[in-house]
Amino acid sequence: MRAIPFRRRFCEVDLLISTFTITDERKETYNFTEPYYKDAVGILVKKDKGYEGLKDMDGATIGVSQSSTTSGLIDEEAEQYGITLKYSEFATYPEIKAALDSNRVDAFSVDRSILNGYSDDSTVILPDRFGTQDYGAVTKKTNTELAEYLNDLVNGWLDDGTIDAMIAEWGLSE
Repeated sequence: MRAIPFRRRFCEVDLLISTFTITDERKETYNFTEPYYKDAVGILVKKDKGYEGLKDMDGATIGVSQSSTTSGLIDEEAEQYGITLKYSEFATYPEIKAALDSNRVDAFSVDRSILNGYSDDSTVILPDRFGTQDYGAVTKKTNTELAEYLNDLVNGWLDDGTIDAMIAEWGLSE
């Protein structure tokens, strides 16, 4: 049997609505709407570990996404507790969850809204929050007409409570 290489096809998109954080660096390349959601990095652990927060995790190994800033944010907080952590990097979130489920890592860390989708009856998201950030919808820098239209939509949804209702419906509020 011979391996057949996978070819990616790249396409252009007009709009991205995702867990895309608004940063000054990204504003140089993209148009962002007003922030529609504020999130922070969190930690998902198995309930049977007995962790109540980061302060209880001295020596733990945390699964994080490759090239993410997550470990740096957590380490800043860990220093305050005088604890040391280890990190294991993975290419995808499902890989991190599989590592948590099989006890290859003690925790899974990424934005709390993403962790919400990986939580199950055997896990809990700890109350700790690291590096609060705003999410915004994104358009190409050159597409100002779509950017203005989208920003008006987001502002309307913020004003009329639509976004708050979705946040509550999906269990994303604090």
